[in-house]
Amino acid sequence: MPTVSAGAADTVAMLAGAIGLQGGAEGLYAQESQGVLAGIMQSVDSWRRDSKELQVFETLLRSGGESIVPHLEMCMPAFALVADANKDADVRSCLILLLDYLLVMIPHYTHH
Repeated sequence: MPTVSAGAADTVAMLAGAIGLQGGAEGLYAQESQGVLAGIMQSVDSWRRDSKELQVFETLLRSGGESIVPHLEMCMPAFALVADANKDADVRSCLILLLDYLLVMIPHYTHH
């Protein structure tokens, strides 16, 4: 899996370079993350373990680095699913792991 992640990160960096975006991959995430999050959050109540929106959400929050911090408030409806026992257990588990990751990483983003 690390090879896939590294390949994806390289592809994002190449895309940012190809469109001449200042700031490379971080610049691309900063420019696009709010719009992408707003779009996928519209379907949050219907997420299942195989939902592409859940996969995009997790990938963006894990890969977006510091650029996602200003948009975390927008993500709260997704994390509220963790407390809903009627929701898919796999989705809830995925979100718990993602939240744990963010709680570890966000201090690194906000305290340079």
